[in-house]
Amino acid sequence: MDEIAEKLTSNAATDEYTGDVYNDTWGFGKLCILGAVGITTDVEEMAMGAKPPRLLLDQNYPNPFNPTTWIPFYLPKDGEVSIRIYNVRGELVKVLKEKWMSHGAHSVHWNGDDRNNRQVASGLYFCTLRFGGEVQSRKLVLLR
Repeated sequence: MDEIAEKLTSNAATDEYTGDVYNDTWGFGKLCILGAVGITTDVEEMAMGAKPPRLLLDQNYPNPFNPTTWIPFYLPKDGEVSIRIYNVRGELVKVLKEKWMSHGAHSVHWNGDDRNNRQVASGLYFCTLRFGGEVQSRKLVLLR
């Protein structure tokens, strides 16, 4: 247990919201679970200050996935964000996020459902991030 606690706390990301030292609100900072087990993403590296901040839709994890996947992204400044899932025909499957968000590291989860909360078929899907006139996309593979 001590080793697990050390890995989690030593990989926690801190910023102007969390503070640099332990506190009752954020503890040791924002948990970076993948980093604790040796898998770092560009989003986590930007959040820790190891890379310069820029707009980034990082690769989902796991990929392929079943039944849910985690999609990390980084915003270089505050602004309106749209994250959507499309099928290979370019049809909108689901809107995951559409709102004003603060700068920094964020993530969304997708559990393989559509706008009507019905499970979609196995296959290739595309996640798009729209922010400040830019669009980035990633391929997601759902295996049922």
